[in-house]
Amino acid sequence: MAGPVAVLAAVLLALALFLALLAIPVRFVFRVERSGTTRTSWRMRWLFGLVDVQSGRRRAPRKRKPPRAETPEVERRRTRGPTAALATLRTRGFLRCIARLLAGLRRRIRFEDFHLRAEFGLDDPADTGRLYGAIAPLLLAAAGMGWHVDCRPTFLRSGLEGSCAATFRVRPLSIIGQFVRFFCSPPVLRAIRVWRSKR
Repeated sequence: MAGPVAVLAAVLLALALFLALLAIPVRFVFRVERSGTTRTSWRMRWLFGLVDVQSGRRRAPRKRKPPRAETPEVERRRTRGPTAALATLRTRGFLRCIARLLAGLRRRIRFEDFHLRAEFGLDDPADTGRLYGAIAPLLLAAAGMGWHVDCRPTFLRSGLEGSCAATFRVRPLSIIGQFVRFFCSPPVLRAIRVWRSKR
């Protein structure tokens, strides 16, 4: 009997230690800039500075291939991504779930700083307008939470330019339930099925 009891006690002790570690705040510093080249940098500090990891990366833009006539199949593949994204965002209840997740994370994540500046455009200006209309409620919600957000559509060219910087603290244990609730909700499951079907 001593053997199983000792194993159970060891398992419970390890679980308690694991949960205690997840309750210790983690501090993240993240920054990304995109203007021709893409620069990213991040830093994570945990366990009161005992764990300190950081990284930075710079990626040059891809060389554009000379334009050539597109077959109908190639054109369908090129437009499939934006079409799938729009169809996913239009899934009934999906945006409400995202807003609920952001609100839940906002209560559990302590943002010391958050700035977003971006300009985006798709190949089709109509798709650009529809995408901006779909994400506008999320931008308003982010601004209502005190985040500095400046996200604008551009109808003259396609692409994404801008920068995002954030510094925040979070207790991992406090946000696990939020993500489980989000990914298990019926609207999100429907949105995942829509995305897969459109891709």
